[in-house]
Amino acid sequence: MSLKDKWLEFYETNRSWLKILMEEGGYYTSLDNKETCPDSMLILGVVSALEPSLKETLVPFCKLNTDEDALVEALGLNFDPEKELTKWKAEKEKSQSDTEYLKQFRT
Repeated sequence: MSLKDKWLEFYETNRSWLKILMEEGGYYTSLDNKETCPDSMLILGVVSALEPSLKETLVPFCKLNTDEDALVEALGLNFDPEKELTKWKAEKEKSQSDTEYLKQFRT
């Protein structure tokens, strides 16, 4: 499972309280395309717990650039999770549908 998938799975499971932090607490980052995502420090904390080996990658990144938004961008996690979840679910459904279709020919 990719880091992006792990993050989206975490976000989906915890979206009720994450949305409160973002909307009422102001813990969000504005993206260039007028979308938002959770605060970069939150994303970095979560993904470092979800992917423990990431700490070895983050150390050199942090030495080069301490800008947390740039780190999230380098990890490919600077996107609106609500929009990505919609795409992610559609891809999973299509994949499951394709798998079911192929099973017909294997039996």
